[in-house]
Amino acid sequence: MHMIKILLIFFFISKLFAGNSLKIASYNTYNYLSMNRYYDGKYRPNYPKPEKEKKSLRDYIKKIDADVLGLQEIGSKGHLNELQLDLSASDQNYPYQAFSYESGRDRNLAFLSRLPLQQVKAHENLRLIDGYGKQEVLRGVLEIEIKYKALPIKIFNIHLKSRHTSDSRDPESNKYRLKEAKTVLDLIYKRTDSGKRPYILLGDLNDFPQSETLRLLTQNKKSPMTQIICIDSKGESWTHYYRKKNRYSTLDYILFSKNHPFLENASGQILRDRYYYKASDHRPIFVEMESMKASK
Repeated sequence: MHMIKILLIFFFISKLFAGNSLKIASYNTYNYLSMNRYYDGKYRPNYPKPEKEKKSLRDYIKKIDADVLGLQEIGSKGHLNELQLDLSASDQNYPYQAFSYESGRDRNLAFLSRLPLQQVKAHENLRLIDGYGKQEVLRGVLEIEIKYKALPIKIFNIHLKSRHTSDSRDPESNKYRLKEAKTVLDLIYKRTDSGKRPYILLGDLNDFPQSETLRLLTQNKKSPMTQIICIDSKGESWTHYYRKKNRYSTLDYILFSKNHPFLENASGQILRDRYYYKASDHRPIFVEMESMKASK
């Protein structure tokens, strides 16, 4: 059994490196955890994500066929293991994983990867720059490093604070997210040798393209990033639908450091499907990068 697992890993890595591109995706899985739910006409305490939603989620992951998946709203390591095993059963093998967890937090960050993870670092208890008291980056930052075409690629996964809040001084948590972004930017700057090492930042930022949060990440002087615009087959870029206000928004992003060697050959996409909502309230986004050798 152990030998079969080794052969499968070797097969998928060989298949990946035989191609000329690398695909990296970000997907908010929408409450892939056990929680109190109203489902199928009944109130169900501590109920898992329904099987129909899980199957739809796996179907979309299969359609995207990414090499590295950055995931948000994963409940526990057990939930991540379940998703990994269920994907494997449908011929979507992701033998490597990373998970970030803090006690008492029910929505966490994760990665699934077909490439070996050269480095994994979960950054927790990050005190906010300009924050009050013990305010932190609520869901932390999950960092991995992979190697593609002999080039190391550092990827950071984040999920900034939602717009729901009881703080009347910050009614949509705009100030809080901006402080989180400042703190994340400072962390990335330190983890990438003062911005000299190329990197990718992805995740659910819970903020709009014209927001101060996005302006900070793309226009700061320390380590400005470039947003890879992701669009679907009809040219639309929204990634989230808020049913209560009938609002379509772009909240999910993939950003590259400006010195990234794959930046010029990176194209962003969103999978368009009218039934996306059966899996999540977010649409998955992904970037496909051609290697420098292939682009010549």
